[in-house]
Amino acid sequence: MIRLIAKAKSSLARLAFEASVRAPIQSQQRVWKATFKAIQKGTFWPSFQTSTDLRDYPITDYEFYAKAFEADLHHSEDTRLTGERVIFWAESSGTTGSIKHFPITKLYQEQFQKVNLPFASTVFAHDPHFFKNSILYLAAPSSLECTEMGIDKGLISGFNYRNIPPILAKKYALPTSFLTDPAVYAKWATRYALMSDVGTIFSIAPSKITALILEINRNRETFFRWIEAGYPTDASLPRPRMTEARKLELMNLLGTPRDMKPRLTALDIWPRLKLIGCWKTGPCKFQLDELSEWVEADVVRLDAMYTATEAWMNVPISSQKDGGPIHPEAVICEFIEEGKEIKAENLISLTALESGKTYEIFVTSLMGLVRYRMYDLIRCTGYYQGSPWIEFVQKSSQVLSLGWTRVSESDLYCAFRELNYPADPTDRFLVAANAQATTPLQVLAALG
Repeated sequence: MIRLIAKAKSSLARLAFEASVRAPIQSQQRVWKATFKAIQKGTFWPSFQTSTDLRDYPITDYEFYAKAFEADLHHSEDTRLTGERVIFWAESSGTTGSIKHFPITKLYQEQFQKVNLPFASTVFAHDPHFFKNSILYLAAPSSLECTEMGIDKGLISGFNYRNIPPILAKKYALPTSFLTDPAVYAKWATRYALMSDVGTIFSIAPSKITALILEINRNRETFFRWIEAGYPTDASLPRPRMTEARKLELMNLLGTPRDMKPRLTALDIWPRLKLIGCWKTGPCKFQLDELSEWVEADVVRLDAMYTATEAWMNVPISSQKDGGPIHPEAVICEFIEEGKEIKAENLISLTALESGKTYEIFVTSLMGLVRYRMYDLIRCTGYYQGSPWIEFVQKSSQVLSLGWTRVSESDLYCAFRELNYPADPTDRFLVAANAQATTPLQVLAALG
């Protein structure tokens, strides 16, 4: 029943998405009309700009809103950007510096979630049995705090996980409480994942999946003894859901001597695993090779949605092509071609992108952000109907200028790979083993 409900809802959302990409300009105009109406209810924008024409608004970044966000965070239940009640304060340090706070409202939540169900239809297309087995979502845990106004504050990934409809949450391997306690997550997440009969794994970074499989391999004897003892858990935790068939399967697998089976692959651990969804472009593409050493070719690899706290942008629709078309009803996207001056006059609409070119992306959303600079570089790789097919390249801020050359994070990955210095798969950013033995000249030589 759960699977049928999920499939029906995702199919309807896919039809709406298809209608949107066939008329992207009209869709973007509707989003702007709704956004303008929302920001006129707040006190932030009307104080200096009331034009109904988006082209009259300046390019903005986080600093443009920072004082307003910080004041609302500490002293208001509403956001002055739209006048709406804040239901959650999302923290994001991203890759550009200090912690940022963003107000999540019901209106904005409904907007960014428009990409979820069409993406679910893609998963169903690649795996008709999606939702039959457990879903393992490797979201980042963070302590849940409260503002002075009593509003929850933390990572948006945890917020989204906690707001999965209860009827669907039953199919997820990890209890929602794990996402609010990093210590509990570190101790128990792998055990709960191991006990679950997983059919689908979602993770932003491929390295998190690799790290999970490596941990199971390192501690297989420990996990065997724990399951043999009746898999005791802390009294405060939900009782793990494990069938007798799954228990027998794990006992046979983990009880096999290492000399007879030195490596446990993904399909050894989860025989019904059909699909993995994770970022496959940008720096994450360099993590896929190591993941492939542990995940069989039979398991579908699907690119994850291009999302951030500030906006959710595209809907991957094929495992054969990375990235996906922009959802024109989910956010307004404008672009400046890489290398051009960052000024409002250089902004172009989503239908003006040229295949093969790289652009910076700027978003306007129902959070109240207008022409907001994401500091992301994306590449247009074609069109689907009338909407550009985009893939994430890298953060525009993650480029090291050495005067006569510029080095990106992707360049560094390539250099360390050529030098046979592997990146640590458990780290979020590039970490090279024995990096102290690598001289800058060696790195630059590898960069060519």
